[in-house]
Amino acid sequence: MKLAFCFMSYGDVDHADIWLRYFQDAPVDQYTILIHTVNDISESVLPNCKRIPTQPTKWGEFSLVEAQQSLFHEACKDPAVSKCILVSGDSLPLYSFAHLYRILTSEDKGYMFYYFKLPLLLKDRVGFLRKKNVHLNFWPQNRTLKFSLTYQWCIMTRFHVQKLQDEFDMLRNVFTGSYIPDEHVYSVYFESIGLLNTFHLQMVNWIRWDGQMKQCSIEHRRRPVTFHTEDFTEKFLKDVYSSNSFFIRKICKTAVPLIDWSGEKLLLPTVASDPVTEDSPKLEPHQIQNQSQSQSQPQPQPQPKRPNRLLQQRFNKYFKNRN
Repeated sequence: MKLAFCFMSYGDVDHADIWLRYFQDAPVDQYTILIHTVNDISESVLPNCKRIPTQPTKWGEFSLVEAQQSLFHEACKDPAVSKCILVSGDSLPLYSFAHLYRILTSEDKGYMFYYFKLPLLLKDRVGFLRKKNVHLNFWPQNRTLKFSLTYQWCIMTRFHVQKLQDEFDMLRNVFTGSYIPDEHVYSVYFESIGLLNTFHLQMVNWIRWDGQMKQCSIEHRRRPVTFHTEDFTEKFLKDVYSSNSFFIRKICKTAVPLIDWSGEKLLLPTVASDPVTEDSPKLEPHQIQNQSQSQSQPQPQPQPKRPNRLLQQRFNKYFKNRN
């Protein structure tokens, strides 16, 4: 039984040294790796990684769903693959491979974030689809379209992938032209066919939407927040691990995370609150930082949550005709 790690990335994966070490501990008959990249690369540094042909993709368009389904469909050509995990190129694992494999192979369920109590602002996307997108005529008349919110980053079983493949032409016709379809297609579709109970409804790739942008030599999108070395405090990691997510994404290329390969939980605080002792986890040479500098850095103050009006400004231009 294999897990298929399906990476969607601009180029090769960031923090390749960590991913290489991660798969070093994994039995080769328990995983397979596939990658879709925006930029053309000859090959990935990941072991035995299969690169699928690049498809043109654009943020907020159905092309992202096309690329994801291509990864899943290609992965399932291997009859040993039981689950497909979508991972971004700027992600890091939160748990050891052995722990992840044990959890995911213990039952035949997928993982998907799901939220249906949408504020009026997001409900207006329904109005947008109905008024601006005539392709809703392709939605099966005997099914209820209950609008909901999900994240693209999910874990699908082989059964889920096949169901999507069987009706992908319909989904393409319905959602092409809608706004950010990758945040709706999976939850809307699987609920409409009564399979929402075949998922654990939780976040797979942990992110934070609100926070202050830091100065960095690399340009980042404002949202979701991109994390840097100094962000990995004890409190931050406590919040991350309390979410039960399996990965964390939006890690800056310049960040230097600390990894403990000896246990189930991998990430360690980079801003230590206690002095290093002989019992501290052993770090590999490329992960060791100047501890005195880390301890001297002040803990970042928590940022206040942004008011909902910022979200409204984000979407106003898309929803001019309201009910």
